[in-house]
Amino acid sequence: MKREDALQMAVASLLDASGLTWFHPANGEHRNPITGAKLKRMGVKAGICDILIFDTPDVRGWYRCGLAIELKAPDAKGKRPKPRANQLEWHERLRKCGWRVEVCYSLDEVIGLLRECYPGRLLA
Repeated sequence: MKREDALQMAVASLLDASGLTWFHPANGEHRNPITGAKLKRMGVKAGICDILIFDTPDVRGWYRCGLAIELKAPDAKGKRPKPRANQLEWHERLRKCGWRVEVCYSLDEVIGLLRECYPGRLLA
C-alpha cells in the first residue's frame, strides 16, 4: 500500500469518528481512458484537495466556508513532496472562496490542524 493511501485511510477513520461533514473526492486512482473521459465530462477536476470538510472552522479569521486538506506522505527518506501546480491552483481558488487550505504530511499534523479548527470535536 502506498504511504499516502495509508495516511488517507487513517485520516478518514479519524474524521468519521469526529462527526464533521466531510468527503474525499476519489480522483487519485488510475482509470481506463473511457472511464476517465466519462468522469471528466461529469465534472471530476484534477488537483482538488484530498479532504474537504464543510463545517466552518471555529477559529478567528476570514474563513467562512470549510477546511480543505491536501495530504502528502513523505517518501522513505523523509522527503516531503510539494503540491503539483494544479493542486496549488485549487488551493488558491478555494482560499478566494473563503476556505482554509492546508497541506499536511502526517496524521499528527492533521490532528493538530483539526484541534485548532474544530476545538472539542476531535475524539483522538
